[in-house]
Amino acid sequence: MRKSLTSASKGGTINKRPYEIIKPRKKRLEIIRRGVSEERPIFAVDTDTNKFASYVRNVPPKKDFYDVALHGAPTSAEFFGEEIDAYLLSSIIRNRKDYTPRTKVRLLSCSTGNTDETGDCFAQLLANELRVDVEAPTKKIYVYPDGFFKIGQKNDGKMKLFHSRK
Repeated sequence: MRKSLTSASKGGTINKRPYEIIKPRKKRLEIIRRGVSEERPIFAVDTDTNKFASYVRNVPPKKDFYDVALHGAPTSAEFFGEEIDAYLLSSIIRNRKDYTPRTKVRLLSCSTGNTDETGDCFAQLLANELRVDVEAPTKKIYVYPDGFFKIGQKNDGKMKLFHSRK
């Protein structure tokens, strides 16, 4: 688990935010620019074995929520193959022209709502950063060509709502 960095120059510890993924400023800005320029907030591409990016386009919108789709895990997400943290995704969302501030977010992103022993996960940190409710799957999300989706291989997961702690 990534909790802190040691600063060789000062011999001390630099506290990081939970699950923060350190990237150079230039790389972070490049990712934000790309995320803002995409027509829709679907930050994945199809592969021969996974058509998630195409199928998720057919998921009906949820009233009063802003949908964001990308591959995910409990503590990070994948932006076109690049691992990102909730802090970077919050910057992308905030800067998109189609996002209205204070709108709840629905993450269509595997396991981003699967909490650790502290109650944290990618979705909770995103909720904290955006200061809005974020709904996310607790397990892997399976999306079908018609846009129907289930959470967990046996449909034994759920979409869980996270409230901002800030």
